[in-house]
Amino acid sequence: MAKFTRKSIPSVSRYADPTAILTADWHIRPTTPICRTDDFLAAMWRKVEFVLDLSIEYQCPILIAGDLGLRSQWSNWLEEKFIRSANEKKGFIYVVPGQHDLPDHLLDQWRQSAIGVLHEAKVIELWGIEARRFVKMRLFDVNAFPYGEEIKVNKINKGKPLIAVAHTLVTECAPESFLAEKGARSGLKLLMDFPEYNLILTGDNHKGFVVEKDDRLLVNPGSLMRTTADQADYKPRVYLWYHQENKVEPVYLPIEEGVVDRTHIDLAEQKDARIEAYVARLSEEVEIGLSFEGNLEAYFRQNRIRKPVIDKVWASMPK
Repeated sequence: MAKFTRKSIPSVSRYADPTAILTADWHIRPTTPICRTDDFLAAMWRKVEFVLDLSIEYQCPILIAGDLGLRSQWSNWLEEKFIRSANEKKGFIYVVPGQHDLPDHLLDQWRQSAIGVLHEAKVIELWGIEARRFVKMRLFDVNAFPYGEEIKVNKINKGKPLIAVAHTLVTECAPESFLAEKGARSGLKLLMDFPEYNLILTGDNHKGFVVEKDDRLLVNPGSLMRTTADQADYKPRVYLWYHQENKVEPVYLPIEEGVVDRTHIDLAEQKDARIEAYVARLSEEVEIGLSFEGNLEAYFRQNRIRKPVIDKVWASMPK
């Protein structure tokens, strides 16, 4: 199998070197999703190292808007593998916790999580914890909002672009009344509500998209890996952000075609169809005359029950 490298994708940028790499929902995991037919773990690490290589090539940070891992607790070997990859590449990784990163989805439990270990090991830096709610970077400032916290404006330091990094469910477009029922918001509504932000980076929705209003951006990068059958045609990507122009460009990660399978869904649907057909058939039989009295008559005929017994049964039946 060919090894994917950064050189697999030609540079098409119209701008200077990017300021940051925007991404989310890596869902690092030790198991293979049921829909994958390839060596999923090898593919996962190739994606991780590809993004780390981008960070080194451009000497810019990786901003992850939540759900670095699939579970709050990682196997020791999985943590060791991630630490070794990050140390070898010497990337710059900043993470806002998502619900999958946190024990019981509780932010105050972050120290008991795998991302807490990675933070203490200085492999990643967590934003949105303790004093790291407002972060001053060299070229921009950040307000960080982990899972469960509403986006707002914590602090503004004029003179540099201000961005929000949040793990919250956002869609590209949908009626706000519908989204409110689902606990989600539209990207356009967030940009309208928070004109202070030049850029809002969100995670949780595994579909990638960009919304723009008045030269301001909301970027939802989508998931790093294809882990469900409905992602067969999905193209994982990260976004390069250029702060001077406040523009982004997608970098699509190399993938193999034909490795996302839906056989398990087809089999389940076939099973459901058989069950539904059986239930429907039973309903039809009941409707054309199947009854308790009919069952008794059939039982009497098949088992040659004596007439005095039959008479007593019928006599005991409610009139």
